[in-house]
Amino acid sequence: MALLREILVPLLAVNDTTLTVQELTRNNGTAVAASDVILILETSKTTFDVEAGVDGFVQYLCEAGRDYEVNELIARIYTEVSETELKEKTDLKNGAVDLPMGADQRLTAWQGESVFSFRALELLGQYNLSKQLFNGIDFIDSIQVLKRAGVWTDIASNNSVNSEQAQVKENLPPIPFVRKKISRSKRTEIENLGHIQQWGLTSTINTSIDTTGLYQSLNSSLRVIKNSLLPIIIYEVGRLLMKYRPLNAFFEDGYLHEYEVINLGFAVDIDKGLKVLAIKSADRLDIKEIENQIISLSEKYIEDRIEVDDMSDITFTITDLSGEGVDFFKPLINKRNSSILGISSRDHKLERVVLSLTFDHRATEGKYVSQFLGMLKERIESYRADFSLVKRDVRCYKCSNSMADDLCAMAFMKCLTPSGHDGFICQSCLNGF
Repeated sequence: MALLREILVPLLAVNDTTLTVQELTRNNGTAVAASDVILILETSKTTFDVEAGVDGFVQYLCEAGRDYEVNELIARIYTEVSETELKEKTDLKNGAVDLPMGADQRLTAWQGESVFSFRALELLGQYNLSKQLFNGIDFIDSIQVLKRAGVWTDIASNNSVNSEQAQVKENLPPIPFVRKKISRSKRTEIENLGHIQQWGLTSTINTSIDTTGLYQSLNSSLRVIKNSLLPIIIYEVGRLLMKYRPLNAFFEDGYLHEYEVINLGFAVDIDKGLKVLAIKSADRLDIKEIENQIISLSEKYIEDRIEVDDMSDITFTITDLSGEGVDFFKPLINKRNSSILGISSRDHKLERVVLSLTFDHRATEGKYVSQFLGMLKERIESYRADFSLVKRDVRCYKCSNSMADDLCAMAFMKCLTPSGHDGFICQSCLNGF
């Protein structure tokens, strides 16, 4: 009879100091093999299967739906099923230590020195609580301290334990509603997006891409992805960021931190939750390699095979809403980024796509971003098929000059004529000369 293994919450990502137990896959005391998945953890980016690691019987020290800190004990594997039984307080014999009020009553009495998580120690000081209140418990987490302090609300049972929370409930609107706990990934998304936007120092600059002949040209060179600017934008942005380094950076503690690598993230949301997938070292890949990465990562997303590394270490983000019918929008900057590029839908009438770049004013300024967008626009439009023969026949609806006649021919703009038809207007007529 022996304890074979203790299972602690692993550190899967630098920013995830707590993880959520999404599911317990076995019952307490069940026989498990070394390769059996005994519980599933949810990080801010993905899920992680925890295997037993050894043959034996599982004892759970955690609950589904609760958060646990890194290195917190959540399960044990024993040689005998009898060792997995969790003793109740009433079962403790003479000499056993009573568990303190608010502690987890399922845990067996502990005769050794109690171990506190880092967050639990912080809360002890915050609420002026003594460690002696937790005698008889081997490991104390932040939830146990909050319960002992009387400021923890058990959402599952909907029991409020302090007057402040009760007052909040009284102020809720007198109409029917359902309160649901948001997922860990959504909570992390709110935290990350709010990290930059809380300073209120962001701006968005827009530019439009002339798509005349562009999609036809790109479709012939891409294997699978058709009628999309995403591969070529990732390709060109990756190379431009080598020059525009403050856009591949983040601001923190009064310093601008410029990344030495270019890892471009592209946002995906196909009814499975928003995920930002990473194309690592995008500046070193050609267009076909980028297309293959987009396809591979998207397939993993659809099949729920996304790993932590597929969403980590992103230095610049691109969010593509070209399939959603939006004219333009303001994307929000992710944590530890200084900018994000948004791709709007194609305007078939005006033959254009609007690109929107939101940037952190603490890292750069509008003129710099405008130069970046101007260079990106020029590079993308250079992929258009040759429409010079068509352009010779384009005439201003107002003065009838052709592009060949007008010195400002490149400034011809698409417009709607007074009769409601599609047309063009030259720079001279546009400016009223």
